[in-house]
Amino acid sequence: MFALEPLVRCRGLPRSPVGEPVAPGGLSAAALVDLAISEPVYAFRRCNGNPYGSSRWTETGMHPRVAAKACMEARRGLKHNRCSTSTSLKEIISTNLLILVALSYLVHAVSAQSLDEPFRGTGAEIYEMTYDLKQDQQASFIVSFIDCATKESEFHLGTLKVLRNQTDTDREVPFGWILPRLIARKGSVTLAFRTDNLYLIGFTDKYGGWYSFNGYKVLIPGSTELEINGGYGEGGMGGFRKLGDLPLSRRHALDAVDILWDYDPSTTPKEVLQNATATLLLVIPESARFKEVFEPVIADWDSNEGISLKEKIKSIGLLHNWGMLSSVGMIGLPWDSSEVQGYVKKLRKDEVYINSKEDALRPLKVLLMSRAMRPKELVIKRINDPQS
Repeated sequence: MFALEPLVRCRGLPRSPVGEPVAPGGLSAAALVDLAISEPVYAFRRCNGNPYGSSRWTETGMHPRVAAKACMEARRGLKHNRCSTSTSLKEIISTNLLILVALSYLVHAVSAQSLDEPFRGTGAEIYEMTYDLKQDQQASFIVSFIDCATKESEFHLGTLKVLRNQTDTDREVPFGWILPRLIARKGSVTLAFRTDNLYLIGFTDKYGGWYSFNGYKVLIPGSTELEINGGYGEGGMGGFRKLGDLPLSRRHALDAVDILWDYDPSTTPKEVLQNATATLLLVIPESARFKEVFEPVIADWDSNEGISLKEKIKSIGLLHNWGMLSSVGMIGLPWDSSEVQGYVKKLRKDEVYINSKEDALRPLKVLLMSRAMRPKELVIKRINDPQS
């Protein structure tokens, strides 16, 4: 065992089954020292973006800069200490290397505390949540998610609250952000949702780095912009109709979070990213928007197979018409008016059939204030109005 054992113990590093300190990616401290000695150059290459960097360093789970720093110490030991055996060299560099392993944990802890940094100073409210997907209740999480989204709502229609007015474009900072931290098997990721329309704008990986969907980098300064956008089309999740085939359950949500946690644009297939993000879109914002999604997902949440929406809802086109259904329910025009009937006709094209304003509101859990509705006369009431 290394001389730094007391430091390792006080830093709280995890241990292997035989009691040896273990690095972030599961390597023992001894194996990490071996790697630093044998492959110092490769880590520097990988840190600088060279694809020929050693994959063994990637498997440690250490941030590339931390790995490179570890190698720097190893190289320094090689240069200044003419040791005849690798064992004596290990004794020389193990102290510095294990300190770096411990510091890598502290770096991850600090970065977790500052994940909301890109959103601060913009005037937007920030609502942070934690959801342990391994054990917490999905229904309770969705209730809390809706509560965050409607925290500053000004209007309601019956029991349904109306989200705050949307900005003129989706590239403007919204009134608020919901930042749920989702804990899965490998680790946790944080998602960024707008409070005015529940759009997913980006997510973090295992290093705490932000990725933003195409076109939204301006909303998450310093993020890496993805090739795909946040919509359901071919340029986003890969096609609206395939949503109905995705299996939905706790297990599948855990799989999706693990994929985002481990996301690497150079190695993660596009379709894998699309399916993972689409799964989370269905079990979070769509479950918050629609009773007809929320209820079947909750009913089979802990089943191994899960459910597919095509088996549970009348038309997958429902997901494409949250704003339209909200508008039909809120607009201050009679059912048989030409404008309302125009909306009804558009809904039928997506196989969403309603026969009254009540039908429009029935599947909804929260209402969207679409941009087209803002100047119109609506039947909604102010939340703080005693007459409502």
